[in-house]
Amino acid sequence: MNIKKYKNYLFLLPFIFLFLILLNWHHSIGLSIDDLFFYTIPQETNIMSFVIERYDIWSSRILIEYILCHILQSPLILWWYLDSLIFTFIAILTYKLINGENKLFYSILSCILCLSFIFSSHYALGSAGFITTTINYTWPLFSGLLAIYILKNHT
Repeated sequence: MNIKKYKNYLFLLPFIFLFLILLNWHHSIGLSIDDLFFYTIPQETNIMSFVIERYDIWSSRILIEYILCHILQSPLILWWYLDSLIFTFIAILTYKLINGENKLFYSILSCILCLSFIFSSHYALGSAGFITTTINYTWPLFSGLLAIYILKNHT
């Protein structure tokens, strides 16, 4: 067995552990406050009517709230996996943007940064409902980091 061959992939382990930690943490999160509000939208009105009405109030969130309403209608396990993946990809993109020589150190550092963000803002994320808050703020953060990464590496 050639250990040197596997040593090149050692930096991926923190991301796998991060995903597993996040997935385990997400199992303890249920619907609350704003999650319940957006969950009831399809029972009370048509989602498109709601989105059009919300465009007049808060136009920057229409796509996010459309996605949010659909995710809340799906089994909760879908959000557990998607949100865990999004946070893991945030850590991976942070690692890729740092681009240091010591791969293992920087992969661990990016995972620690991601976990510290989540656990230090636990109250803020949960105050309006975890699902609503992460889809409204964390998912766009992922999109922004992805855009920065693409621009950095392909321009």
